[in-house]
Amino acid sequence: MNSSRFKVQYFSIKILLYLLTVFLISAAQGQNALTRFYASELGAFPGALTVSPATLSVLEFWGVVNTVHSGNLDLLKIETVGNTVYLGTTQPRGLTSLVVDVDGVKHFFSVTIQTPSTGPKHYLVERERPVPRIEDPLNPRVPARNLRGALGFDVITATPVSDGSANIFFTFENSSQGVVALDTARVSFWQDGSMLPTEVSKEPLRGLVEPGEVHSGYVTVRGAEEGVGRLRWSVRELQGQTREVAFDETVNIPRR
Repeated sequence: MNSSRFKVQYFSIKILLYLLTVFLISAAQGQNALTRFYASELGAFPGALTVSPATLSVLEFWGVVNTVHSGNLDLLKIETVGNTVYLGTTQPRGLTSLVVDVDGVKHFFSVTIQTPSTGPKHYLVERERPVPRIEDPLNPRVPARNLRGALGFDVITATPVSDGSANIFFTFENSSQGVVALDTARVSFWQDGSMLPTEVSKEPLRGLVEPGEVHSGYVTVRGAEEGVGRLRWSVRELQGQTREVAFDETVNIPRR
């Protein structure tokens, strides 16, 4: 009798430990499960999605989904319900594309099949990226002013491609009342749907721009080709609550 009781208690503890382990793993995976995209940006910069065998990736949109098209239907299992697209796969690896139509707006994605699985993914697509705003420090009750209007980022010119690279010259002026972090690691250049390697040279060399300061320099793009591209740079104001502004500039790489 005591032996049976011991066995029941033993297996109950094993089941409890197993469930607790599953819960902790799921919770850990869920910390970074949500990724946000913005419809206004997905035309120029396709969103990167990850799908794994035996798990679902959930793609939730700002409106009702009309159609979904994939570059390789053999790789993906697709189900649409209202404003949500469910993606699954039985394949261990692969690459494909996805185009989702919502109210006549096309959303472009690249899909990577990843093994082993890192857990379910949740992607949220919103209509527009919210514009960061800060309050007037002298009167917090007045309407918030637009931080973007106090920061000036200008592309001056771009050089023709030489030895597989092009230089894009810029100036950045901080007319806000706070220090701005101009992080060279947050620069990217996109051309024909691909992000190309970049390197930034600027004066002064430090990454913090004080109020009233102007920094200038150039971005070297490796592998650039003649034609139109997009230069993106996310900067952060460090006064009070950290706020971020993403600049997105059209750049024409000229013919030699």
